[in-house]
Amino acid sequence: MTKQNLKNKRLKALELKTKGHTVRDIAKQLNVSPTTAHNDIDMLLTDIATKDIHRANNNRMLVNERCEGLIKAYSSDNIITSL
Repeated sequence: MTKQNLKNKRLKALELKTKGHTVRDIAKQLNVSPTTAHNDIDMLLTDIATKDIHRANNNRMLVNERCEGLIKAYSSDNIITSL
């Protein structure tokens, strides 16, 4: 099975699960064992979560860099006063 076929199978399994199908029903529809259906769903959800964590971290770094740039710009213009 190619990587794309495997990914498509996992996406189909997740789609069925989100529609309320049981793992046994998903396994029957995809002609795999219930364990494989469960593992496919679990692996896809893990991949999605990992990508979301990386995206969130990248966004956080970008926001921090922008804030630091603004603070430096304001500081150099003497806009920030002592507290």
